[in-house]
Amino acid sequence: MRSLIGLVLCLLFASSAARADDLDDVLARGELRWGGDQEGGGPYVYPSDDDPDVIVGFEVDRPLADAVAAYLGVRARFVQADWDAMPDMLGAGKIDVMLNGYEWTPVRADALEPSMPYYVYGLQLLARSEDDSIAAFEDLDRANTDGTKRRLGALVGSAAEDWLRERFGATCEVIAYDGNTDAMREVETGKLDATLQDTPIASFYAPSFPGLRPIGAPVGRGYYVMFVRDGESRLVPRLNEALIVLQRRGDLGRIYRRYGLWDA
Repeated sequence: MRSLIGLVLCLLFASSAARADDLDDVLARGELRWGGDQEGGGPYVYPSDDDPDVIVGFEVDRPLADAVAAYLGVRARFVQADWDAMPDMLGAGKIDVMLNGYEWTPVRADALEPSMPYYVYGLQLLARSEDDSIAAFEDLDRANTDGTKRRLGALVGSAAEDWLRERFGATCEVIAYDGNTDAMREVETGKLDATLQDTPIASFYAPSFPGLRPIGAPVGRGYYVMFVRDGESRLVPRLNEALIVLQRRGDLGRIYRRYGLWDA
């Protein structure tokens, strides 16, 4: 019996040690590898206009990726990844943190460890400026003049896609895209009737898509969080500590204002 209890305790200790490996690895490596997708990634992660090899965005500059890493006493290293493939990369240990406008959802929180929120967002409906048939969300339920369903676009795997499918899946055709700007471009060219975008994306890309206009007030309030692998009980508190310090110092507000994302 004693040997069985000893074996159980050893297994529990080994499991606890294994869960601590990510923080230990980050500190030993001297870098925090964070995953992001720079393809159509503004305002989160995108190539600089001055130098395409330089990555900028409100999740790159201080106070997020660099400052969180600095709080841990390491440097930040960006790892390019397709947005919807990032959870697999995290599970495989190729990145330490997912940081790319990932919304907190119950499904993700069951499979991964979330940090505290670092940004509150809404979902903004966008339609063509000259399309006066869409003046409110309710108009999406009405068919086009040729009798076809409205075609709506959203980022694949996003809260916007889930919101559209839940509310308009029966009356509209919801199409998922790999990039935010892909759906916005398809609306502007008439291939889609509307798109639902996170408020930071709608604000950031508004000058690039003058043919689009916002419809109604934002809906579906949610939260961006950092995700690490499930069971990393030591890494998440350190990330939260960094976010709390940066918020209290006013760094978060300053960076959001710099990118035009500070709103109600």
